[in-house]
Amino acid sequence: MVANRHSMVLSSASVLLVWVCGCGTFFSDSVLTGTWDLQVSNPIPPLTGVVVTFGRDGKVSEVSYYFSDLATVTWNSPTNEVSVDGDQIQLSVMQFGQGFTFNGTLNSETAPTSASGKLNLDFSFANVDLSVAGGDATLVKQ
Repeated sequence: MVANRHSMVLSSASVLLVWVCGCGTFFSDSVLTGTWDLQVSNPIPPLTGVVVTFGRDGKVSEVSYYFSDLATVTWNSPTNEVSVDGDQIQLSVMQFGQGFTFNGTLNSETAPTSASGKLNLDFSFANVDLSVAGGDATLVKQ
């Protein structure tokens, strides 16, 4: 009887531990965690760069658009959807009806340092309207 009670307590504790820790995935970071440069194959002046920062959950926490020496526009916590399935990435970042989508292939499923794909971008700043439709682009981890 005592052995059965110990087995039941041990089983209950194991189930609770798995539920709390999520089978060991609770503390793991997304493969995208960190800061990435979005490099457009055919740059669109005056846009000189786009930097995307992903949080531990794999969602976009910040996007910065760099415009020559004119200005930098930074969005904190923009509306975004991120999907990683194996080596495929789909990313959509929007704010006030403008932003970008990127669909590409990561160079590794477990520790990617880049992704090549297609970019759609619509962005307006001051008197500058930028648009890319299906252009080649690369995400490169900093």
